[in-house]
Amino acid sequence: MGYRSPLSRLPESASGLTKQEYKITSADGIEVSLWRIATCSAGENSTRQPAMIYVHGGAFIFRNIDMKTVILDKFNNSLVSRLGLDPLHEAGCVLLYVSYRIATEKPFPAPAEDVYAAYKYTLTHAAELGILEDKICIMGVSAGANLAWVATHMALDRGLSGSCGLMAIYPMLDPDTTWNKHEGETRQDEKDTLRRGWDRYLSRLHGLPAEQQKYARLLLLSTKDLDRLPPTHVDVGSHDYFKEEVLRAMDMLRDANINLTAKVLEGMPHNFESGLYKLEPRNEVLQKTWDSRRLFLQKIFGLRGL
Repeated sequence: MGYRSPLSRLPESASGLTKQEYKITSADGIEVSLWRIATCSAGENSTRQPAMIYVHGGAFIFRNIDMKTVILDKFNNSLVSRLGLDPLHEAGCVLLYVSYRIATEKPFPAPAEDVYAAYKYTLTHAAELGILEDKICIMGVSAGANLAWVATHMALDRGLSGSCGLMAIYPMLDPDTTWNKHEGETRQDEKDTLRRGWDRYLSRLHGLPAEQQKYARLLLLSTKDLDRLPPTHVDVGSHDYFKEEVLRAMDMLRDANINLTAKVLEGMPHNFESGLYKLEPRNEVLQKTWDSRRLFLQKIFGLRGL
């Protein structure tokens, strides 16, 4: 295979990735960018593909990628570190990257509304985007996993067809935590950043209607809210500073009796994949992490595996 990416189709003759920008309108009338990313050879393929809406992390206050200038090979390496080298689907996958407004630009609920707008646009423009409208997974990392989860609830509450799955990778969930109860060590500067992120994100919470406020604290959602979720994958490292809040979320989702894949990754800190992939790509925990995430996606996309 000439170019290895989880987005590749079989057989893949692509030399890299391609991107296309779409402007979508959020709830407050502001336009944000949605980027369609696929392998170059996907343009030669008329078969509609499953899609992942990707929601980046950054403690609600950092935008770690500028999609206008990003080197797509580096972006692919980041994607590979999360999902492994091999194709997820025989027809290939489309990734839709949401350039949502971070909380320093516009606090809650705007970032989550931007992600919801991306899902709504993807669902209603599936043919134009070349994707299968019943095979759309919302995937988020860290703070982005929170936004992905909220957007999934928004779609259900507002009568849209639900996504086929939710993937929450070490989600940032609890604004009241102190980040002390975990097996690793959280530096003071990390705690300060996380606290600043929550404070900025929730700075305009008061005065919002109750139906919006509930999305600000996912760990307080009722079983009635949670039991409507699609198949959901949640994972967290045993040394992640979000471990305790994620374990609480896993228990809540089990109590709601949803289709849940829950993994605790032994010995792993927050955002471990990129560094570990560079230094030790054959690491057993990394390989198992890839396997569990890939298996979840293949199941919701209707494959037994490749």
